[in-house]
Amino acid sequence: MKRQWESEVALNPQKVRRLLQTAVPALTIQSVQTLGSGWDNELFLVNGRLVFRFCKRSFAVPFIQLEIRALPLLAPLLPVPVPHILYNGTFGNNFPFFAYEMLPGKMAANLYMTDAERAALAQPMAQFAHRLHTIPVTPEIQAVIPNDQIGRMDIAKRTRIIRESLYVTGSLGIDFDPAIAEALFAAISQADVNARRTIVHGDLYSRNILVQHRQQLCGIIDWSDVHLGNPAKDLAFAVSFLPPAAFPRFRDAYPGFDDTLLRLALFAALYLTCYLSVFALDIQDAPLVAECKTSFNNIAANYHTYLS
Repeated sequence: MKRQWESEVALNPQKVRRLLQTAVPALTIQSVQTLGSGWDNELFLVNGRLVFRFCKRSFAVPFIQLEIRALPLLAPLLPVPVPHILYNGTFGNNFPFFAYEMLPGKMAANLYMTDAERAALAQPMAQFAHRLHTIPVTPEIQAVIPNDQIGRMDIAKRTRIIRESLYVTGSLGIDFDPAIAEALFAAISQADVNARRTIVHGDLYSRNILVQHRQQLCGIIDWSDVHLGNPAKDLAFAVSFLPPAAFPRFRDAYPGFDDTLLRLALFAALYLTCYLSVFALDIQDAPLVAECKTSFNNIAANYHTYLS
């Protein structure tokens, strides 16, 4: 599998300090710390409170630009805090960057959360997702947020990728029963993924969900995959992060979560977890490796509990 997350730029705190002195001259820089690295971004904490996200690969440029345009439009409409952009600009080969006041909480992926702690997030996450998915798609929204342009719910294409990925993840020590995957593929092979069209976060998983006190939802970050598409892409959270005992809490708080959406959500969750597993192992992110193993277990358990 191609390592799509490799950075095309070399950034460190010293370079970021020099870059920002030119790009954001109004900002007095007291400190710069490395905060982390994602699929598309390098993150730095400036002055202990400002998160600066720098695009790190050319493929991601239009998606980061989209996030910069979309966040101010969506933030007032959502029940959960999202980044409020304070600065933005470009660096290097016109790669975008932006900054926002650091939100409270920690990434759920880093907390090794118990089933009870996960269950506490079921209802607030369902309420967030339902609110996002029921925002009217007005002309103003359509002018900013595009339709899915990279086949995020392309069943035939992603079925092939999942089959290949499960072989890779299995060889790396993270297993998933291929019989479940094949049964799921057969069940959704004729599904019309265009039957529902909403605003979709597009990357709603534990690294982009901020939690306080281990069970209080306090923020949703990384909106570079926002698009108009099938809400099952976001509902993957409900069947990968949540164990079977907690899933009904999510389903009850998300009207219209029928079995068609459930099957598509399981499919989306399986695809994402395959890719995250390889990514987590490659960057040696132990908490994310553990989270991927939990996700595979929850996908299988939710499938057996609610569909088989």
